[in-house]
Amino acid sequence: MDLDDVGAFGGGHGVERAREVRVRSRIRYRNDPIRSATSRRWRRWAVEGLTTGQNDHVVRVGPASRWAAEGATCMGSAEILIDAFNRIRGLVHAVVEGLTPDQLAFRVDGQANSIAWLVWHLTRIQDDHVADAADTEQVWTAGGWAKRFALPFDRSATGYGHGPDDVAAVRVLSGDLLTGYHDVVHDRTIEYVGQLTDRDLARIVDESWSPPVSLAVRLVSVISDDLQHAGQAAFIHGVLQRRPAPTRPAAR
Repeated sequence: MDLDDVGAFGGGHGVERAREVRVRSRIRYRNDPIRSATSRRWRRWAVEGLTTGQNDHVVRVGPASRWAAEGATCMGSAEILIDAFNRIRGLVHAVVEGLTPDQLAFRVDGQANSIAWLVWHLTRIQDDHVADAADTEQVWTAGGWAKRFALPFDRSATGYGHGPDDVAAVRVLSGDLLTGYHDVVHDRTIEYVGQLTDRDLARIVDESWSPPVSLAVRLVSVISDDLQHAGQAAFIHGVLQRRPAPTRPAAR
């Protein structure tokens, strides 16, 4: 669902407007599993009663035009970050599930990235950055995922600086390997972020930049990177869906 559609729920347009948006979103995305999944998450976000953040107005939703429970408050900083990471996980599953190993390795040309590389890379960056912030070992090594992937790279590789040959080397026997690794990293991320306070988020984690990077900025940077690569993977997924099916030789 587009952001302007979501805004209609809290814009005071009433029951008919909300119903119109829901119907339009179903029609628009019913043949697109990725955007349909995102649409469902937006509707769930509204139904659960989270506020828009503007003067603590609750969100109006549903055929009965019911208001969210009284006393609902704005999302906290950690909750907003968790919501973003949850969306990334949903996109990762949507672009990977149901694809064959060859489809996951497909590249639109010799210089392009594949879904397998993009999902592996975005997960490695998240794993690396969150582990560094939390001062813990990365899931990649602690959970034995480096051995399971068995990629021809150093164990510390995250995909940063990779060229076309490196991208081509990232192949998996099943998409379950990609989503499995991402799920564990996601769980570790949510566990860590969920206990952060605003004071924690203000902590400086990297003084090599000017201005120095706070924990909040570092996590937003991870989210931004993840969403860009998940979007690129979604584009490739769309290309795959539009490719003509292989034709069989005519019977003689």
